[in-house]
Amino acid sequence: MEFLNEKLKGSITIYVTLFMLVFLTFLLFMLQAVRTRSMKTRIEIAMDCGIQSMIAGYHQELFRQFDLLYIDGSYGNKQHNAIDLERKIKEYMLYNLQPEKNQYFLYTSDFYGLSIEDILITNRTLATDHNGNSIKQQAIWVMKQKTGLPFLETLPKKLKIVERSKEGEDRVTDFLVEFEKTQKATGKTQNQQEDNLETQVYLQTNQIIEKRMFSLMEQIFKGNVNFSSKMVVKDQYPSGRELNKGDENSEIQKEDSMMDHLLLVEYCMEYFGNYIHPKESTYLRYQIEYLLHGSESDYENLEQTIWKIFLIREGANFLYLHTDEKKETFIDQIAGLLSALIGAPQLKDVFKNIFLFVWSYGESIEDMKGLMQGEKVIFFKTEDTWQLDLAELLFFSNIKDLFTKENDNKQAEKTKASTENINYFDYETYLRILLFAKAQNDKVFSMMDLIEMDIRQGKGNEFFRLDHCYENFDAEVHVQSRFGDRFHIMRTIQYD
Repeated sequence: MEFLNEKLKGSITIYVTLFMLVFLTFLLFMLQAVRTRSMKTRIEIAMDCGIQSMIAGYHQELFRQFDLLYIDGSYGNKQHNAIDLERKIKEYMLYNLQPEKNQYFLYTSDFYGLSIEDILITNRTLATDHNGNSIKQQAIWVMKQKTGLPFLETLPKKLKIVERSKEGEDRVTDFLVEFEKTQKATGKTQNQQEDNLETQVYLQTNQIIEKRMFSLMEQIFKGNVNFSSKMVVKDQYPSGRELNKGDENSEIQKEDSMMDHLLLVEYCMEYFGNYIHPKESTYLRYQIEYLLHGSESDYENLEQTIWKIFLIREGANFLYLHTDEKKETFIDQIAGLLSALIGAPQLKDVFKNIFLFVWSYGESIEDMKGLMQGEKVIFFKTEDTWQLDLAELLFFSNIKDLFTKENDNKQAEKTKASTENINYFDYETYLRILLFAKAQNDKVFSMMDLIEMDIRQGKGNEFFRLDHCYENFDAEVHVQSRFGDRFHIMRTIQYD
């Protein structure tokens, strides 16, 4: 019996030993799994905190002025490198991975011993990539968040109104071509001094055409305005220099809808200034005009914009005169009388078109004076809203008098009447229409120019460049522990 009892006691010891071995193995395995999982969790938390810190580091001046969210990869320096982003991510992550670092309390220790082995930045998208598509999409998104945009209903209707004036512009162009041919055929030039009615009509019309081409600004403003003399060197800005590129992928960019075009136009009108409503603290004073033409001079941009609006007004007025039976009939009679007096009835149509052209031109000058003072002018005139008297057309002896006439009180009342009617346009309405017709890529590049100009006005942003700004990128981080564990984690940093 004693022998049997001793044998049983030995068996129990072996079984307990084996059980404890299996139990301890399982326990150690579970501890390792928990430790590994806790390290992964800690790395993920540190990475997510680092991402939030990166996102919170958007360029504040860019957001304040233009509501655009980008990370400036240069951090105020003249040059930029992805290493700067890696350094920032590492800095943010280590703050959470090694909280005990530089803390000298008794018996403190880092249980995990985690350190960053390597960081790789990939799939970078810069603000200027894909012809500034990122800038464009953010601008459209900003305007979608805003409410109460009445232009969305009125601008498309006004675009259709302007389309009708194209016929008038074509007629003006045809008249000018025919007038030049007639001059050459009849030999009537400014150098001729023949004292007859036909020659005087040709000479005065020729003077008007010259004024139309070379002194439009003088006729509208009469030298009473001090225009901006600001100029830019375009090769310092996105539209004129070679841009840095991110890791551009082959994603197909969606085609912009009509609504996208309208929203981008309104973004430009809201965030950039123009001649009537200049923006404070900007480099260029006539910013919308720069968007339209992109010339290096403020004055040139304004002049070209006024010229385009003038052509629209002239076309609309010329077309109206052809549709007003009363005015056209009277002009027809006067042209017939004049051609009969000089014994050249075949010139009746020529004289008629000359009078119609001169009349529409003088009316357009009056329209532009009102527009450039911030007034609204009816697009297609009526008998009540037409400003220039017929007598001023037919009996002017000094061509200068036609363009220095001051509007009387009666005409001012006409201009102000029914200004809420959709047929009434102001200067900014014409800017919207011209912006809408502008090619999207050209418009976006000019936008980027203006953004850089304005941001560089601020202290500490002298070297700001949009092709240093990141909209999103992927960060791939390799982490190791002091126990030999290695981890790999990837996150996308972007603004939703």
